[in-house]
Amino acid sequence: MNTIRRRARKLIATAAAVAAISAGTVVATALPAAASETVTTDWVTVSDTQTTDFSMSLPIQKFDPALGDFQSIEIVTTSGWSTDYSFLNTAAQAQRMRISGNVTLLLSSPAASDFSSSASIAAFDTGFLLIPVGEPVEGRIENEVTLPTYTSSEAGWIGPGAVNVTYDSLTGTTTTGGGGNVVANQRTFGTLTVAYRYVYQTRDIATTPIAPTVTTGAACGVEETVVIPVQDGVAYTQVREGASVVVTAALAEGYALAPGAVAAWTLTIPAIVTCPVEVEEPPVGTGTVTPAGPLPLTPTPESASPASPAPAVAQTARATALAATGVEPQPLVLWGAGIAALGAVLLLARRRSSAS
Repeated sequence: MNTIRRRARKLIATAAAVAAISAGTVVATALPAAASETVTTDWVTVSDTQTTDFSMSLPIQKFDPALGDFQSIEIVTTSGWSTDYSFLNTAAQAQRMRISGNVTLLLSSPAASDFSSSASIAAFDTGFLLIPVGEPVEGRIENEVTLPTYTSSEAGWIGPGAVNVTYDSLTGTTTTGGGGNVVANQRTFGTLTVAYRYVYQTRDIATTPIAPTVTTGAACGVEETVVIPVQDGVAYTQVREGASVVVTAALAEGYALAPGAVAAWTLTIPAIVTCPVEVEEPPVGTGTVTPAGPLPLTPTPESASPASPAPAVAQTARATALAATGVEPQPLVLWGAGIAALGAVLLLARRRSSAS
């Protein structure tokens, strides 16, 4: 997939360069590179058309070291030539005439000492033409020549900005035939296209993976969880065994683990906090006290006699309480009433005894 994408980008860059050459502009295209591989960036610079002889300085963008490690630069120079010519025969008869020309290009650049060189180019050649008497013969010859590829690994091509490469042309013309009776004229124009590329080794991005964490403050009955960071170029995986969780960071292509960086962590999930049990208590003041049972009344021999009115008194007390409150008196109340009645009977018996 990466290869297909790179080819697609390269086709787009090439199409842009061709369109720029047609328009006579300066184009710089850089293809994004995958990590840790040898890649190239392609650039094209096109000059205006100028009449020879000329001196042209064309800019070459220097290599940006942030892209990777510079290895070399390759420069391909293509020269295009267009020559207009004319012949006028002043002799008494037709003449054969030929005109040809060579251009010597002198190359130089402050970026590299080994760029200084020269190239001889056969720019135009009409071949032998039959020139009639008194009739001018005119024409145009177009030619394109590509110079040998220049390759350099000198450090002068590295850095910000651009550096100029200079081309000086020296044109030589040769005429053959005519017997000195043919007037020959020629005018030559030249243009240059400089295509260059940098070859370099990309570098991985030093990366320190962000450490995962465990949440805190979960509600009772809820388990804490592992928080996985979100980071470019880093993919996390986690494996849990019991309360222990091992998290591992894997780096994507183009990323490298920074020196001293950690890529694996062991985290412990704390125990779940148990929620407290709520106990409902009755409201204050609503309870009643119920005796375990009625307290038995054991009459004394005196109170058990037929003459003892205690039972009758007790019954009277019970009836009185029931009539007054509408509630059956409790045994404890009856017991108290019985004691009181018994005391009254004993007091009455003593008074009778004293009176007699």
